Amino acid sequence: MARPGLLAISMLIPATCPAGSISFLPDGKSVARCEKGILLVKDLADEFPASEIKLPPAMGVDTPTLARTAGRLLVGGSDLLMTWNPASTEWKELWRVPEEFESDIDDLACDPKTGDIVLVLRHRKSGELSWKLLPKGETVALKIFNRNAPGAKDPAFDTKGNLYFTSAGDVWTGDLEKSEDAAVPYILFGSRIWPLATKQTSDSNAYGLAAKGVLPFGNKLLVDLSRAGGSGWGNIVRVPNADAYKEGLPLKWEELQANNGYSPLAISPDGKTAATWNSRDQRWWVMEKPDGQFEPLSKEEK
Repeated sequence: MARPGLLAISMLIPATCPAGSISFLPDGKSVARCEKGILLVKDLADEFPASEIKLPPAMGVDTPTLARTAGRLLVGGSDLLMTWNPASTEWKELWRVPEEFESDIDDLACDPKTGDIVLVLRHRKSGELSWKLLPKGETVALKIFNRNAPGAKDPAFDTKGNLYFTSAGDVWTGDLEKSEDAAVPYILFGSRIWPLATKQTSDSNAYGLAAKGVLPFGNKLLVDLSRAGGSGWGNIVRVPNADAYKEGLPLKWEELQANNGYSPLAISPDGKTAATWNSRDQRWWVMEKPDGQFEPLSKEEK
């Protein structure tokens, strides 16, 4: 039986999710992902299958990227950023990419301390990535100048508002600082902390490894380490949440769970639970502590 205001679950075909396409809901009890134009919301504590919520046609894509903000789920697809209210199931348009940008929303993250939203845009022709900041309560996204981390993507905040991201297959940490220059309102200051990429000569090397997602989880970092060429091999690994360069840490990681090329990661609002969706076995996996292991939910989601 469908829950009030939600559609009944149906058979779904496995599909690889794009970056940032899972998120905990603000209540910290449920997780969400998107597939084939449907928002799927799963309560981690019960045996019910995921509930289905149809994405608004204006969203423009079947698998938008997700993030969490205060009381809402952020959903970004094509050139539109919307919010979904789990309590009222109401959709609301938050921001639209200006036409002159000629870009689409590639990824997003929300700073839990300030409520500011970081948007990663991808140019439709060149594929070049650029960052914007949508301050809480504002309607205009401001430019973020990025000089030393080319192609920065996969932004993620921990519960304290610390920023992590990936660049050239490695894990970085950084800060967004307000500038006095009106033409460049914000500047991304970043430093590479984990040289996990082993791409050898180029990004096109299908056997080279690269970080394709990072999740700060207490004193650890969970990283989706996958083949740079997207050839179907990947593994979620764990490294200390520390600056490997400054502390002289060896280049190694703890392998946690194999995946089929990409497994998006999410952290609960209280920072105590991590989750991942594995499209290969159509199942959610959860980890209850930073030094724990991923455990599958009791039932597959088919």
